[in-house]
Amino acid sequence: MIRASSIAHNLGMRFNLGTLLVLAAAPVPFLCAAKPQTSPSTQNCEDVYKNIAVFKGVPAKDLIPAMQFMCASLKYECVDCHEENDYAAETRTKESARKMVILQRDINDKHFGGKLEVTCMSCHNGREKPNSLPLPATVKLRHDKVPPNASVSALFGRHIKASGAEMPMLVLKGSMTETSDHSDKKDKTPYELIQAKGGLFRLTFKHGTFGFDGKTVWTGEYPMSDEPAAIFGRMGRSWRGRDAFAGLEKTSVSGIATINGKKTTVVRGTRAMTGSTEELYFDNKSGLLIRLVNVTRSSIGAVVSTIDYDGFKSVGNAKVPMKVKFLSPDGTVWDVAYSNATVSQEVKENLFTRGGK
Repeated sequence: MIRASSIAHNLGMRFNLGTLLVLAAAPVPFLCAAKPQTSPSTQNCEDVYKNIAVFKGVPAKDLIPAMQFMCASLKYECVDCHEENDYAAETRTKESARKMVILQRDINDKHFGGKLEVTCMSCHNGREKPNSLPLPATVKLRHDKVPPNASVSALFGRHIKASGAEMPMLVLKGSMTETSDHSDKKDKTPYELIQAKGGLFRLTFKHGTFGFDGKTVWTGEYPMSDEPAAIFGRMGRSWRGRDAFAGLEKTSVSGIATINGKKTTVVRGTRAMTGSTEELYFDNKSGLLIRLVNVTRSSIGAVVSTIDYDGFKSVGNAKVPMKVKFLSPDGTVWDVAYSNATVSQEVKENLFTRGGK
């Protein structure tokens, strides 16, 4: 295909893709990968164009619309695959595109009787790299470029300082409103979270009582494991104290993003204990963590969940988020609003043991 910008440069104007295709369809020397044309409407691609591989036997008039479709599906320009001065030349991206065309045809032949059901757009959907996981509309895992001099240790340190001291025991009481993509029903119920040093927590709401005793996440009298334990472990995490980010490995600053109107810097890391990847969004203004994105992988794909922290209030010597939103992979949203937050100097250890009261 022709690069529209190079034609525009020669003619002193800017062309859109529609203009490009008008030019490409004409038997003129703009199309540098084309052979001398006679009647392209009755010829195949290999009779008109040079270095044709997967479009052999396909009418020549099909090639430009096919290239246009690829560009639209990936938001590509012609020169993202072709050499600017020799469109017939071999490139790595052209070879990848050929493999994808073969894959598409194979899927449609085997599973849809040759009907054009699966296309480039089915997977790419306007992106260079297809999403391999169901992303919530508010979540993006590719961010703008990393700001200069950004460092993980500085971001962690700033949050720890801004969030304040780790309190002996914090008691948060309020309500939770549950909504779902599958229902318009809103269910508002009591919600209580008790946190203590060392990551201890006890969470009580409509689905039961859950906690962490320093070694095991539990519900009632029973220990939890694997992903269920990881889910409630994230819900009870306090993000305060010098060990706020313990267990997060292979960390790096992955970019910048805007969350609910706030400019943030994003840190990405992995948790060996849960086998998941986490992204932490730090508010550039306050330094506080305002979003956690968790990506958990399975043998057939990955799922994404988020926790947003907002409405920070000074409680004792700490900043506490009084509004917390949990978004699960299935579209269920738990909006938690705390109406009361108190600090207790006396830690009741039995609250955090299995079955304790």
